[in-house]
Amino acid sequence: MKNIDTITRLAALNPEPASHFSDHDRQVKAQLLENLVSAPEAPHRQSSIGRARLVVAGGLCGLLIAGLAASVALDSPVPSTTLAIGTQPLSAADLAGWTAIPVPSSPNSPVEQNCSETLSQNSRSPGPVEILSSDLRGVVGSVVVAKGDDVAWCVGTDNIPTYILLESAGYEPTLPQADSITFGPGGARLPPHGYGFALGRVGANVESVVMHEDGQDVTATISNGYWSAWWPSETDATVIDGSFTIKTKSGDTSTSRAEDLLGYPSD
Repeated sequence: MKNIDTITRLAALNPEPASHFSDHDRQVKAQLLENLVSAPEAPHRQSSIGRARLVVAGGLCGLLIAGLAASVALDSPVPSTTLAIGTQPLSAADLAGWTAIPVPSSPNSPVEQNCSETLSQNSRSPGPVEILSSDLRGVVGSVVVAKGDDVAWCVGTDNIPTYILLESAGYEPTLPQADSITFGPGGARLPPHGYGFALGRVGANVESVVMHEDGQDVTATISNGYWSAWWPSETDATVIDGSFTIKTKSGDTSTSRAEDLLGYPSD
């Protein structure tokens, strides 16, 4: 990963880029950020403004302000116009049980239920919510859910996971070739108890994907045309700059840099 200092300096010099979001969307995002800063401490969960930071980069996630403190408890689902937010950090014990190879999670887990509810209540797309993938790495679950054009990813251990909107109408990725993948949103919650994450689309002929980042070799979860991965990270960094080893169903393998697999709009 690349160091956050460079990104922060560049962001400070660059005005907000034009995007496809409407004035209403911008107002919703601004209001939520204001709510986060002024949110009172919940009686059953301590807010830790300024202690844990979720910083994301790439695609939709890059619209968040670098360094935003966002580990407060929310009583309602996060609006989909807020593209990424950490509502509860993972603990050291959660991260200690992490496994490089995921296993399937039980149906209707708390993370799956909350991620589905969040997307359902905030999506503009018609139709039911579909579970595209669901896995466990130790005690931490992650899921990819879809509702029409909207696709979201969540990771956590209880019913208030981190929520990231991956795709929406007007923000579709370039589809990968059959033997490759599309790399899109990726980023990190910074230390203490930090972790990195990445996800995207996968070609029909891909058997497996192993991500090489932060000294970790992470086997991605692949399901229904999507791949996802996350891993413990103690680096103050936000941009994925490692590599991927892709194995096809015919047995061929290739390794590509993350920057060569980007397939999502940058703003």
